[in-house]
Amino acid sequence: MFSSPTLSGCVFRRNSAGLGGALYCGDSDPSITSCTLVENEGAQGSSISCFDGSAPAIRHTIMAYGGPGEALHCDGSSPYTTRSCVFANGELNELCGTYTTSILYVNPLFCDLEAGDLTLRADSECLPENNS
Repeated sequence: MFSSPTLSGCVFRRNSAGLGGALYCGDSDPSITSCTLVENEGAQGSSISCFDGSAPAIRHTIMAYGGPGEALHCDGSSPYTTRSCVFANGELNELCGTYTTSILYVNPLFCDLEAGDLTLRADSECLPENNS
């Protein structure tokens, strides 16, 4: 069954699954916008795992501190990622699928990750006003 859910402004933190620590996309085209996926665990895709022709659109999203797998895993899928921050994700910090040059591979600089404050510091490059 094909689906196209919209996820906006979501936080997925400290989730664990074999495929897609935070999100699993199978035969779906979700829109993932302005979400924070942090400290998730997945052997294939610590943040998102995509299969079966899925084509998620990932925008303005932070994928950080996941493991042991890469942030975004693709198997027979074609995600599109733009204007997002990717940092410290398992074995690979690279993205699969199609992505723009506006991907930042920098520390998002959360105010207090340990205490659960995922607000970005004023000097974070992941904030639109701090990068071009």
